[in-house]
Amino acid sequence: MVAVRIAKETGLAIDRVTFKSSLTLDKATLKAVPAGQCVTRVTLEATVYGDVTEEQVTELGEKVHVCCPVAAIFRHLPGCEFEPVWTLAKAE
Repeated sequence: MVAVRIAKETGLAIDRVTFKSSLTLDKATLKAVPAGQCVTRVTLEATVYGDVTEEQVTELGEKVHVCCPVAAIFRHLPGCEFEPVWTLAKAE
């Protein structure tokens, strides 16, 4: 996982990252265009668990956004708005 690799490389003490994603399809074009072209919005919610600050989580998210191959697919998908949201998990 890209997030774990980047955290290790930068010395961040994270335990794990969980992801929740959703996408919005343009139903009007669903049958008329290739599969990727009907996706209009992708939301990715990443929750980071570990001994890190909110600022570190934000920086981690920015670095992952740049080099993650899955994120790249949605960043470059025509007509698709990609919204990654990175947050620090609340204490359990």
